[in-house]
Amino acid sequence: MLCALALLATACPSDSGGAPTSGPTSSSADDRIPTTTANSDTQELPTLQGDVVAGADSIGDPIFPSLGNGGYDVLHYEILLDATGPELQAVATLDVLATQNLSSLNVDLVGMSVDEIQIDGVDAAFSRDGRELTVEPTSTIVADSLSQIQITYHGTPTPVPDPAFPTDLGWLDEPWGSYVAAEPLGAATWFPGNDHPLDKATFEISVTVDEGLIGAGPGLLVSEIANEGSTTFVWVMDDPMATYLASVVIGDFVILTTEIQTTGRETPIVLRDVFPTSRADEVSAVIEGRHEAMIEAFEPIFGPYPFDTYGLVGVPEQLGYALENQTLSLFGIETLANDSVFVEQVQAHELAHQWFGNHVSPASWDDIWLNEGFASWADLYWTGIVVGQDQFQRTAGVLDNAALGPLVGLDPDELFGQNVYLRGALALEALRRTEGDDSFFELLRAWTAKFGGRSASTDDFVELVGEWMNPNAVALIESWINDEQMPSLPGT
Repeated sequence: MLCALALLATACPSDSGGAPTSGPTSSSADDRIPTTTANSDTQELPTLQGDVVAGADSIGDPIFPSLGNGGYDVLHYEILLDATGPELQAVATLDVLATQNLSSLNVDLVGMSVDEIQIDGVDAAFSRDGRELTVEPTSTIVADSLSQIQITYHGTPTPVPDPAFPTDLGWLDEPWGSYVAAEPLGAATWFPGNDHPLDKATFEISVTVDEGLIGAGPGLLVSEIANEGSTTFVWVMDDPMATYLASVVIGDFVILTTEIQTTGRETPIVLRDVFPTSRADEVSAVIEGRHEAMIEAFEPIFGPYPFDTYGLVGVPEQLGYALENQTLSLFGIETLANDSVFVEQVQAHELAHQWFGNHVSPASWDDIWLNEGFASWADLYWTGIVVGQDQFQRTAGVLDNAALGPLVGLDPDELFGQNVYLRGALALEALRRTEGDDSFFELLRAWTAKFGGRSASTDDFVELVGEWMNPNAVALIESWINDEQMPSLPGT
């Protein structure tokens, strides 16, 4: 996330112009072999072994202990949204794998009214306490079994305060339509789930909107169904995605689609941008060719682009941030219309997040530098290509080293601080300068190859440095991560 566009200003060349206003890993269907299948009348349940307990109401995040839940993994979400009326009508179906014998389990949901919950077609009791929705099955959910939890709900989504900046998070309604900006804790404002990046899942999101509008989401558009007075758009994200990266945008937009074939992939990438109808031609001309050029520059360093599609959505808002929603990065349209090196840098930042943060997600929110430091390294690298200057040297030269604290041990309001972005980027550049390009780029490719589709921690990264580089490199990166005073960048 680039929470404030001004955050990267210290890294921009002076002539670039301004911008307008080993931790646990997640599960997916391939990680475990379930002993049963959901909704099977003939399934044989495994023998009940071990205690039957309630699933934990927290996944144990050190910064946000209220996020996520224990006792199960979500493998897939199917979310049906009807936005044609005065309130959002929705059904969310979660395919879950029990990791213990469960007498009950919790999901995260903020506001909204829950109408009904069924587990494998059987009504289940439920209760609410803050963002915790507790579901009580009629019989024990057995460890290692698959269940399907269907939650029918409705209401007007209520955004939640951002812990780090004076803005709201979640599903946001505006006079022109709606959009989602959820990082880190806003996903639960519009769908129930296990709201933590440790539990990644695949998604299918169907959005029904009034005729003449579009409803865009993550992944590939697999169906566009014309109804009487409305249209349903069905989007499939068949690679694991953290809940905070799921998004929807509704309004008078056009979807501009093309394909590119890169040297790093066997299959083409579908490029689709979503812009307000009245601004689509203007903005498309400004950003023409950037997706292709950036992906071609990043693939040899990071590994193949990890998803089937990518693009930008530009909403008619004066956003003070950009956000790397999976395969559909969020911008304010005025920012995208500004043809400056700074805005190009931000585009590179959000694209790099598709590898770092989206493909490899943080094991805890205290590992956020693995998202932002890596993406900031990438945007400085890209900007250096564009302007022909050493942006890492320039950035290190304008920073007060003592003012940028450690990369971990953060408070909630420090989640998107300059230390996370810029000290994180310089930490990686220090590795590159001491170990050399070949070794450093091999490390980045090993990171995405080993942990892609999952979540990883700072300890995981340090361990990988030890596997791919010499012991001095481990000491170097640990110093950049942990020292109270930021080390000096080699060569400055």
